[in-house]
Amino acid sequence: MIGSKRASDILVGAVACTAFLFAVSGCATASPSTTSGGGASEPASAPPSTTPSESTSPTATPRPRCPVPNRGGSCLGPLAAGTYTTVEFVPRITYTVPAGGWTNWEDLPGLFLLGPPGFDLAGVDEGGSDYIGIYSSVVAANTDCSESEQPGVVQTAAALAAEFAQRRGLTTTTPKPVSVGGLQGVVLDMRLADGWKKPCFYSGGDPVVPVLRGVGNSSGVDHPIGPGFMMRLYLADFSGRTLAIELGDNSGGTHSDTYSAIVTQLHFGS
Repeated sequence: MIGSKRASDILVGAVACTAFLFAVSGCATASPSTTSGGGASEPASAPPSTTPSESTSPTATPRPRCPVPNRGGSCLGPLAAGTYTTVEFVPRITYTVPAGGWTNWEDLPGLFLLGPPGFDLAGVDEGGSDYIGIYSSVVAANTDCSESEQPGVVQTAAALAAEFAQRRGLTTTTPKPVSVGGLQGVVLDMRLADGWKKPCFYSGGDPVVPVLRGVGNSSGVDHPIGPGFMMRLYLADFSGRTLAIELGDNSGGTHSDTYSAIVTQLHFGS
């Protein structure tokens, strides 16, 4: 099954740090490999004052070492049920996970990666694992497969959503207004359209549609959509950029509502 993988990982089979499926992280900038999904809901009203990831107590348990060296930044690895706060990502993210085996694989200035129970990071890199990826700055990927920005698309949440909703090769829901973690934006679900046959040079002959590209601190994210993959994408305007929350669902959408329950409890900022 082909999902959505970052361009930097996509070239693994052809060059050196690339695969196809959709990688949230690549080799060069420690970004997550990828896949996707959609949904909307109100955010948690306010973050807790103390989280398991940070504490002012002099006897608090030390922050664990990130189990993803040279890539994960200040990630926490396996998570017990509870509420946590990122250290490096800007804006700061406070998030809550239930019991069952969630994992934080990346906490970098422009990249955050959370893995659902039953999936691993290797699977994300290969395009088979689900994930929740948050990127501080994204643009529309070029439809010509050149791993560049699509010309003529304004860098706002509304403009990106409108571009994806009419992009050839995709079947999407109508973009809907949403409030996520204190930010205002839109959300939509995207899948490969039935009958779409066009591949990109990195897709091994499989049909894909380029969608999301990270810039600035989110550089390295290049996410297309392929067969069997659904991307639920939340887009929000933040500090002159477009922040994205991507739910990568390799089941075609059956897991996305569960992942959206995590998104509705996010809080951005201190």
